[in-house]
Amino acid sequence: MSDKLKGQVLLGAVLVLFGALLFAMIAEPIAQGAHVGMLAVSPSYRAAWETEQAALSPLRAFQAGAGAVLAIAFQVTLLALTGAFGYAGLRYVYIRSLIVSPTANGYPMTHNSLGAFVIPTATGGAAITAAQVLPVATGGAFDLVATMARGDLAALAIGRADDGRVLTAPIERMMHTLAVGASGWGKSTWLRALLWQVATAATPVDVALVDVNGSEFNYLHDWARLLFPIARCESDALAVLSAVAGEVDRRRDLWQARPMAFDLPSYNLLATEPLSPLLLVVDEGTLLLDDNDAARVLRRCVLGSRQYGVNVVLTGQTAKANSIDTSMRDSFSTRLGLRTSQRSLRVVFDATLTPPTARGRAWYSEGGAPPVLVQAPYVSREALAGAIQRGGVDLVLPDLVTVDTGDDAGARIIALAAQGLSKRKIAQAVYGYTGGAAYGKVDAVLGGTTTTF
Repeated sequence: MSDKLKGQVLLGAVLVLFGALLFAMIAEPIAQGAHVGMLAVSPSYRAAWETEQAALSPLRAFQAGAGAVLAIAFQVTLLALTGAFGYAGLRYVYIRSLIVSPTANGYPMTHNSLGAFVIPTATGGAAITAAQVLPVATGGAFDLVATMARGDLAALAIGRADDGRVLTAPIERMMHTLAVGASGWGKSTWLRALLWQVATAATPVDVALVDVNGSEFNYLHDWARLLFPIARCESDALAVLSAVAGEVDRRRDLWQARPMAFDLPSYNLLATEPLSPLLLVVDEGTLLLDDNDAARVLRRCVLGSRQYGVNVVLTGQTAKANSIDTSMRDSFSTRLGLRTSQRSLRVVFDATLTPPTARGRAWYSEGGAPPVLVQAPYVSREALAGAIQRGGVDLVLPDLVTVDTGDDAGARIIALAAQGLSKRKIAQAVYGYTGGAAYGKVDAVLGGTTTTF
């Protein structure tokens, strides 16, 4: 090799090394910024990174000596080959694939688009898909507001598994939900978490609340998504339940006019006036099952409403076999059992389970899968009160609604519109139902100046 060629090779090598060093000086802060950002927004990334730091402690001792030069050269080469953001991504994949254990409970784990691991058959039930898990840190209370910015009806968080996964389900598949737990063990907290997700979800939802012998939801009295005032006594509860059962009958008639509709999404694709999901929450509802009239109407709401977008959430401190028979229990796709008697857990899950011993711990089953222990989500009363949209004024209990057909209806419509009620609220108050026909009557009086929701 000539001296001239040797000089060119040496110069090229120097330029390549100089370029790599310069690139590292610029790219490393960018990569570090991306790394810091991941630490801030992804609890699972932070946990993996902390594990990495502990695993790399011996390596750092070696780097402090003669190996420091080699480590720096490797990092420079890695940066030059992958770029700043490629480095951050490669670092993340490396941590998640090598530092974190590739198995959990003996089941292989795969990576999904949400940055969480998926266990396909962890409980022997249906596979848990990417839409059903969210990455969270493990251990301690499950603060839902700190985990997600807002609720999503396509992925309602139900509980956190012991391996850190947040188990979620779309509202259509949660029909219906049965939750039992003794006072003070987290049942109302879990219910607040569910309502917080409904309140913050972008999709509109109609809500009916029954809270017999309780005052848990007093601060929701003017929630804009409420169809009726919160039912506080058995007579009011019967009125609200009857109205919901009537809405189920009305929707059944609408479905018959559209034979291709088999659930709420398919109906809304075919209908000119789409319907919102209707969530009926009956807190301490197992007490109502001892009332023959209320129990009969509640069974109608549970057994015949699944395909019509009416979702029932029934809670109580205990569950009795003579009140919740097999046909009714089988209608609850989602079941939650906090601290309660072993007999009640047997009624809910049809299995012998040891009652949880910590507040917020619960047995959970969805879609017929075997029960698993989870940590129920926590949302404070203040967080729920701050999340709801106010405006549900002058709500009328169903048994007090008068269906007007003459000039009185027009006067009531004008009066209610002047109070700021939406078209849906006006139609419900004046005619006792919502939908295209009722909205048309309201528009005929007001000239279409109100909004539907």
